[in-house]
Amino acid sequence: MARGALPFGVAMVASAGQVEWHDAVGEASDGSPATLDTLFCLRSMTKAVGSLAAMILVDRGQLDLSSAVVDLVPEFADVRVLDSMTPQGPRMREPRAPVTVRHLLTHTAGFAYSAFEAKLLEYEVATQMATVEDGTVESLKYPLMFDPGERFCYGISTDWLGLVVERVGGSKLDDFCRDEIFEPAGMRSTVFELDGQEKADLADLRVRAADGSFELLDWKPPPHPEIYGMGGCLYATAPDYIRFLQMFLRDGRAASGQRILSTNTFRLMTENQIGALRVGAFAATGPLSAPVDFASGIAKTWTTAFMRTEEDLPGRRASGSLSWSGFCNTHFWVDRASDVAAVFMTQTLPWCEPEFMKSFDEFECAVYSAILPARRSRRLGSASAAQQH
Repeated sequence: MARGALPFGVAMVASAGQVEWHDAVGEASDGSPATLDTLFCLRSMTKAVGSLAAMILVDRGQLDLSSAVVDLVPEFADVRVLDSMTPQGPRMREPRAPVTVRHLLTHTAGFAYSAFEAKLLEYEVATQMATVEDGTVESLKYPLMFDPGERFCYGISTDWLGLVVERVGGSKLDDFCRDEIFEPAGMRSTVFELDGQEKADLADLRVRAADGSFELLDWKPPPHPEIYGMGGCLYATAPDYIRFLQMFLRDGRAASGQRILSTNTFRLMTENQIGALRVGAFAATGPLSAPVDFASGIAKTWTTAFMRTEEDLPGRRASGSLSWSGFCNTHFWVDRASDVAAVFMTQTLPWCEPEFMKSFDEFECAVYSAILPARRSRRLGSASAAQQH
């Protein structure tokens, strides 16, 4: 905040059993300070919720990870591979293997985002295609960048996964998530669309100007879309998202003790599911994101919901930790080995700009150098007091 890295922020740290620390600083919207009630556009932090929704159906035997997506969502038949861009236009072909539910969950289907993939950006410009922001089934018919299973590539897979959940689960996506995830987890402020009060609580989105200051950016999703894109449609408060993350510290149980997933299915959400493939660095094709390599130099894989670090980060999260972020600079991690879940949230662009990432890294280091030692001291003090009595 002092060096202008972000206009406001809300941060929280929790263990499986309780919130350990929280703070809110700055002005979230015109004249309104940031609080724990501030509502954030989660963008890609929505994806983990969509993945959990799908895994609930897997757990119940209603959905098979090896099922071809086209058998569940017939509109998927229009999806093809973009072989190359030529002066005459895009050269397309059929994929050599079907895209499966597992491919969608692990971002190995072949989908990308034009914010990170230059060839897809060229395709968007050349074809003037509808984008995923339009909220229609047609807007999901992006081409694949490669054949399914060849490599990891982050993209719109979870938006298609939301359609799979609706078709297989037999209920509207928002109803399914409310009944199966939000209510059990106590996520009472998490919504798909905003009413009057929620609009008042929503933080402003700002973009970094050339002089380093922040300017308001007027971005609004289409009202009452044909589909909810589980790649980025949710709004939530920091406490609600912490409640979601705490389930992954409790092996798939909500605070009430209700089990959301069986042990075996839960492991698919916390263990590497892409084998020898790795999550690499992200390029930037435009001004709204910055190039970034999360935990640079550390091997990173993907579960059915999260990026997973395969080595310790010295002074920070342990090997096996889960993490991801949203495009408007909401970030989180879950360190199951250390019993830590944390969120660090604002609403700014570009995504992962260096100044923001420096603040986020400093926050993570502070969690492990100050908050965790304080927790250990409290626990030792409580144990000593109990022995004396």
